[in-house]
Amino acid sequence: MQRPLQIKDALHLDNKKSYGFVNCYVHEDSELFIDYNLLKQNIVIHNFDRKTACKKIIDFFKTNLDIIRTDPDKVSENMLIHEINDTHFGSTTRGNNSRGKGPSKDELKDFFRKITENNLDKTVINEPMDLLIFTKGLGPDSFSDLITKIIAKELYEFSIKVFKQSNKLDEVKQKGEQEIEFWDNKNHKMSTIIVPKLSIKNSNIILVPYRITTKRIKYNANDFLNSVINSVKRTNELAKKGRKKAMTKKEIVHYETKKYGTSERKTIVFNEVLKERHFLKSYHDKFNSSKFLMNNVHPLLNDNDIYK
Repeated sequence: MQRPLQIKDALHLDNKKSYGFVNCYVHEDSELFIDYNLLKQNIVIHNFDRKTACKKIIDFFKTNLDIIRTDPDKVSENMLIHEINDTHFGSTTRGNNSRGKGPSKDELKDFFRKITENNLDKTVINEPMDLLIFTKGLGPDSFSDLITKIIAKELYEFSIKVFKQSNKLDEVKQKGEQEIEFWDNKNHKMSTIIVPKLSIKNSNIILVPYRITTKRIKYNANDFLNSVINSVKRTNELAKKGRKKAMTKKEIVHYETKKYGTSERKTIVFNEVLKERHFLKSYHDKFNSSKFLMNNVHPLLNDNDIYK
């Protein structure tokens, strides 16, 4: 079976040389994601304004938390995800269009209503990736799309610089224009710019630095349930009289699922955080640990490190 056409091959770039971008397929998506836990690391990424990208993500999250109580409809509108196909990232099967569209407006409003009613805004939920734990309909694919939307301007500028330095800008820049939506952290709102369209073999292209890209995002409700909540529960079980050994993770998950009926795990962990708010801080601390990140965050090794 012939390998799908990749960016370097299409532009006749040296496959042995690293240009800093993910060497994606031109006409198909790769199961890859932008990982905020990688993006926030204090590293220099050539041609990419990582600091501004981080500031925009943090400001997007903070601004929307600030207006949740006064304008939940606006927050839901900001959070709605319109997939940017130009990066060719996503959870797809080869040859098909991306499936994930993210949470609905009603799901977002329900989530924001719950965190404000329970006073979880700002003081407890204060990491952008907490949305992955609690928001129904929001998975790694749609969260990566949201991050892409927020920093789309920085990704486009990165693409221009890379194509220019590799003497391919004239080849990929088209006569037509495209509108890019991005987060304006100075005015604290979504904004748009009109820019020249970038295209390879009639396929729109926006490059992504491989150093902020992962094949797997571990920060999720299931990991939170197992690594923090269930760990505490197992320890507590040891202290109970008449029990020789702690409950297993499987037993605890079964117990909690049964306890909450058919509720999803995102509902389970939300209810647990309501009872024990320090659980979420413990999860934050784990992901802010350099040792933990080393073992649990999975960046690409180089620009050719994608699923074949």
